[in-house]
Amino acid sequence: MADPLSIAASVVGLVSVARKISAALTGFVLGVADVPESARAALAAVDAMRLTLASVRQLMTKLSEMPRQRKEMIHVTHLVVLFRQAILSLSELEAIICPANASASVGETTGTWDAVKWLLQEKRVTAAVQRLDSHRTSLSAVLNILQW
Repeated sequence: MADPLSIAASVVGLVSVARKISAALTGFVLGVADVPESARAALAAVDAMRLTLASVRQLMTKLSEMPRQRKEMIHVTHLVVLFRQAILSLSELEAIICPANASASVGETTGTWDAVKWLLQEKRVTAAVQRLDSHRTSLSAVLNILQW
């Protein structure tokens, strides 16, 4: 099993990025009339990942109390790959949705991140959200194995 502290650190970073993306998407969804359904789906996927990551963080605090046989069912390599892929997907979404050169703060992105920009990036966002949802499903499976 991987070091719980390094997993917890990874989770904290991922939650922070997911929170930033969620805030930007929330501003977009609430601030644009006739917002595309893909934006709502992206927001739901990012929020679901954030909740799953919070569960992983809680589990890491109790990891030492779990039976050894249960912990041995999860391979370190699998966790490393899951976290690496989740980081890549969230980073891609962050680059698309929260560009570093945007002059507005996260809560004020509606003025710069409008419907036209969304439509130009919709395919990239949708692909990243699909990958993120796949990672969330895998993390949920790991949680189920450890909590069973």
